[in-house]
Amino acid sequence: EINAEESERRRIAVDLHDDLGILLSTAKMEATTSKNPKNIVNLIDQSVQRIRQITNKLHPTFIDQFGFFPVLEDSLDTLA
Repeated sequence: EINAEESERRRIAVDLHDDLGILLSTAKMEATTSKNPKNIVNLIDQSVQRIRQITNKLHPTFIDQFGFFPVLEDSLDTLA
């Protein structure tokens, strides 16, 4: 269980650093050097989308909609 938690923490850290960190750093550079606000808005939109993807991996919304056990049963049926 501890190994699974550590693995998940590493994955989240990589997602945040490699994906979101790069997008936000690029947006910051664009904000200080660019005259085109569309580039900045696009980078911010991509960052928001990436945050949604990361948080959805942490707690998928369909679990709230259908409940944990029905989702688990459906997943097991899909694997079988």
